[in-house]
Amino acid sequence: MRTITVELGARSYPVQVGEGVLDSLGALARSSHLADPVLLVAEPRAGRLYAPAAGDALRRAGYTVAAADLPEGESAKTFEAVSLLVDRMIADALP
Repeated sequence: MRTITVELGARSYPVQVGEGVLDSLGALARSSHLADPVLLVAEPRAGRLYAPAAGDALRRAGYTVAAADLPEGESAKTFEAVSLLVDRMIADALP
């Protein structure tokens, strides 16, 4: 596994890449002090491909996991989409 930093000044963040990285997701989340429960958010195609493995890895690390799809593309990144995610977190009793 390799860490790449997305350089955005004060908003920079690390990205983990490599074979089998999804299997390590739970441990990575724990080492980053990610709070429980977790809402996995993905575009539908990516969700179908990766959400089951991501959810399993998080559950093995002791997280409660729910999933939500957002439409594809930048045009889907709206306040309406955020509102739908908040509604989903409330429905699933996620803080």
